[in-house]
Amino acid sequence: MPDFVINHNASALDTLDTIEIRGDDYQTLRSSAVVSAFFRRADLLELFSQPGCQGLRVYPALNAAGVAALDGDSLSTLNVADKFSVLAVGTTATRTDIVSGDTSLCFVAEVGADARTSRFTEQKARELVLSTRALISQLLSGDLEPQAPFRGDSSRSTSKAFFHRSTLEALLPDGALGLRFFSTRILFDGRTIPIGTLMAVTELTPNAFGSHGVVSALPCPPHCPGGSYVDDER
Repeated sequence: MPDFVINHNASALDTLDTIEIRGDDYQTLRSSAVVSAFFRRADLLELFSQPGCQGLRVYPALNAAGVAALDGDSLSTLNVADKFSVLAVGTTATRTDIVSGDTSLCFVAEVGADARTSRFTEQKARELVLSTRALISQLLSGDLEPQAPFRGDSSRSTSKAFFHRSTLEALLPDGALGLRFFSTRILFDGRTIPIGTLMAVTELTPNAFGSHGVVSALPCPPHCPGGSYVDDER
């Protein structure tokens, strides 16, 4: 099922470049998302604790099972829901990624009861982001197009997103397990092509969620201010 498409218009509730989603749209988005990726509270707080961290940039990525499937050249049988994930890095106020050399502060959400993350150095993260981007382009150009998440503003491009730290911290009350990110698409006023982005949701207990979600209205493209190190050719 394709990602749900949100229309970004004047009636939407905007807070710090996000759109708050409730009610039927919230339920529809969660049930229709091509990709769902969970980060534990401790992992998010570790990223936020970096000096100067003011937000997260979230990239399309493959989890460990997806990397194994890609290495095995099994694209035709790739189960998107089980193999695609997201990679999160802390960013500065200017949305510059906070990664440096050998520090493994690029986190990919993995599936499984332990909700662990895979951790990558800058170079390995860059390689993963680029290989994921290439795979999505393949999906978009063939019969598997409906399964392709993170679609950008052209027929073959992909998109990443940015969330302000304060927005995500507001979704992390004491006792919450962490945040789950659901893939979706957003159609901006005056544009004709919806662009891939993500909705962040509080996960209170396993598979029990908060009452609303927050969609990033800062997908890239078209919103690409600041420099980033884990870059997929902005």
